[in-house]
Amino acid sequence: MSSANNELDKAIATASSWAETGWSMTFGPRNVQVNSLKEAHELRNGFPQRLEAISYWEDIKTLGQETAQHGKKAKAALEKGDLNGAINALYLARYMEKRVDENSPTWGPAYLAVVDNS
Repeated sequence: MSSANNELDKAIATASSWAETGWSMTFGPRNVQVNSLKEAHELRNGFPQRLEAISYWEDIKTLGQETAQHGKKAKAALEKGDLNGAINALYLARYMEKRVDENSPTWGPAYLAVVDNS
């Protein structure tokens, strides 16, 4: 299960920093690129999509923290030998991530590492 633990640690760290590391994201009719929460806060106060960008990245921050909590639950479940509990927690994290990326690049590999090592 060490590869599963490594994947879990990596996914927890990645999800916890989604809003900080960000990804390519555009806002408004002019498709202004705002790729992180920091960039959203740096927009000038009069910028029309500033609040939209901040709101989006704050939601991503919350989502990342919530999925990271599920990852921690999965780790704790594995430590107790509760494979079903770990799989359920990771399934939920993966499902939640699909709101922002259908391919689930953070939690998909962690889920598969646990399932494949079961």
